[in-house]
Amino acid sequence: YGLDSSIVQHNLNNLEIGAEHTRLNILKVGFNELVKHPYFDESQSKEIIKLRSINGGIDSTELKNIFTKTEWERLRKYLSWNI
Repeated sequence: YGLDSSIVQHNLNNLEIGAEHTRLNILKVGFNELVKHPYFDESQSKEIIKLRSINGGIDSTELKNIFTKTEWERLRKYLSWNI
């Protein structure tokens, strides 16, 4: 990735290569958990909860409308739709 090998070696204990990340089940996650995530702000979290309660769920198309394209690309890998 263009990093000098001495920098990598110096920081190796702080790196997690290939680490798994926890996915948020967007159909079940609560407001408090959403706002704790660094990629969701309060207004986005409220909108997710609102849409979910109105529609009985939320799909990726509805969710994409809440975020900018850049935000969506960044956060979609942290979401799941497991029932």
